[in-house]
Amino acid sequence: MKKLLILFVILPLWLLAYSDNDLDGVEDKNDLCPQTSLIEIVDNTGCTIEYLTAPDKSSSSYDVVFGVGYSKNSTNSKETKTKTETLQLDYFYKKFSLQLQSSHFSTSSKSYDNSGMSDSYLGAYYRIGLSEKLKANFGVRVNIPTYKSDLNNNNLDYTLSTSFNYRVKKFTLLYGLGYTIVNDDDIDNSLYKLKYQNTFNYNIGVGYYFLPKLYGNISYINAQSIYKGEDDLTTASFYGHYSFDNHWFSTISYSKGLSDTASDHTSSLRIGYYF
Repeated sequence: MKKLLILFVILPLWLLAYSDNDLDGVEDKNDLCPQTSLIEIVDNTGCTIEYLTAPDKSSSSYDVVFGVGYSKNSTNSKETKTKTETLQLDYFYKKFSLQLQSSHFSTSSKSYDNSGMSDSYLGAYYRIGLSEKLKANFGVRVNIPTYKSDLNNNNLDYTLSTSFNYRVKKFTLLYGLGYTIVNDDDIDNSLYKLKYQNTFNYNIGVGYYFLPKLYGNISYINAQSIYKGEDDLTTASFYGHYSFDNHWFSTISYSKGLSDTASDHTSSLRIGYYF
């Protein structure tokens, strides 16, 4: 099986999206040889069959991803719709990867309209193989406050995350944890009374490799609200990835809010190009 491009999505690692850090077309959860280079031809377990040229383990790579998203939420008979455009850059080197993401949003309802930059994210990730079937990913992400508001939430936040992936034939069992340190300042004035808190999140799911180019998973996600006294955010999500060729790829996602605090519907479509 020739090398196929698959993005280490960054969505945030704790979302447990599709991950193929050595870009060999075998998803990390199924990859028994997780450090193959781009000039290696691998079989369906990710292990080398043939070298195209002399191997160069010091090589690095990168990609660019553009995405559009849409979410809808209804509270107290009011419907709010939000559209986003996202630009993402990924850099890969051996077991490490770096990710930078920024986005622009526009929100509208019957009584409210707003648009501007969302918060940006810079993340660093490292993966290890605990056994032939069990792999772990560790990450740290910095929330850069490029979104401006009057809610004192313009400080740097930090998220630590880890995920575990266990392969059972074409199935993958997924489990992830995340902890966010929220540095925003509490508000107590005539308009707002808000207290921020550090948050914990987890998710569990199952994935399936339909074809070498097509992968999908479903997950249940639970995350604490950054506001004290608010209910947890719970969602059910679907993620899919398709590789067109050695350069172009696409991802889709959809989530359904299971709690009043989560958005009712959220979806995204992304197109990426690997260099």
